[in-house]
Amino acid sequence: MERRKVVLLMIGVMVKFLLSTLMITLGVNGQTMEADTNFTQALVYLAKFGYLAPGPLTNPQAGALMDGEELEKGIKRFQDFAKIPVTGPLTNPQAGALMDGEELEKGIKRFQDFAKIPVTGKLDETTVELMQLPRCGVTDNVGYGNKARRRKRYTLQGSRWRVKALTYQITKYPKNLPKSQVDTEIARAFKVWSDVTDLTFTAVTSGKIHIEIRFEAGEHGDGDPFDGPGGTLAHAYFPIYGGDAHFDDSEKWTVSKSSGTDLFQVAAHEFGHSLGIGHSDIRQALMAPFYRGYDPNFKLHSDDILAIQSLYGKKSSDQDNAVSSSATTTTTPKPNATVKPGSTDAEGAASNGPKLCEAKNVDTFLTTKDGTTYVFKD
Repeated sequence: MERRKVVLLMIGVMVKFLLSTLMITLGVNGQTMEADTNFTQALVYLAKFGYLAPGPLTNPQAGALMDGEELEKGIKRFQDFAKIPVTGPLTNPQAGALMDGEELEKGIKRFQDFAKIPVTGKLDETTVELMQLPRCGVTDNVGYGNKARRRKRYTLQGSRWRVKALTYQITKYPKNLPKSQVDTEIARAFKVWSDVTDLTFTAVTSGKIHIEIRFEAGEHGDGDPFDGPGGTLAHAYFPIYGGDAHFDDSEKWTVSKSSGTDLFQVAAHEFGHSLGIGHSDIRQALMAPFYRGYDPNFKLHSDDILAIQSLYGKKSSDQDNAVSSSATTTTTPKPNATVKPGSTDAEGAASNGPKLCEAKNVDTFLTTKDGTTYVFKD
């Protein structure tokens, strides 16, 4: 038992040394904000939300990049000496590869730029406070570091539902709210999106379910465990991955209260992901990743409206009003555009080849950056 305590102490000292030496490279060890803990949390945060690219670890004492193979040998020697499982090097928690201090600094800068705070490349107080805010568990960037895809304002993941009449089911309710309240707030959250499009959302108990909704705690079977109160509040999957939404049941979910976490606002955000929208870098937008607290005067931001309508079009009543108001004007038809086979036109229907939108066994579209559209069938 004593040997185990000594081993654990040695491991702690070694990990702390590795992390603190990396902080020296980044120039953050002079901070007074429990720097070791902040650094470790920031490392996990930046990797999880798509701001880090893997690379070799910096040796701060030698002032040069440390050979990854030699570092791994050193850690393995220590693990072998301590009679503990031999696992190898310190890694990027998400990518599973060695990192260098320069890349970590770049990751911090990417996060600061996205969050619209001063870009210092260091874990200053403003950066740490923002990283500690409750937020959505969906990544802000698709890919790691320089390979990440990030556009200004809203982003689209690249897939959407073929049908506009969607169904959902709450298969597991939270422990601290009545079912009737949860049903009402979930329906309100879907209505945020149906108010500005022709999408409809119907709660069902059987038959085809497009979006499954569950309240879970900790590990819940999808490889992305919740972390308890605060931190990650919920996460949802884009249409191509099924569209399901999971909420952390460890949170204190509330309805129209400044205390706790407002279920309606978090659910409306997550359902944006279920429909194909990524995170926005506009802090006032619903699709920004950070939870802003209960807003009694909630209104969908224009950025959110542009995003959802770019996927599913405007609400028919809005379009009808626009046509009616311009009935006396003369419109010159647009010339025929050259359309790539298999791509979609402005209305989302296939312009060439089979009429995909009329095929009943087609469930989801995925459109890549080069305009190619992939279709997934049931």
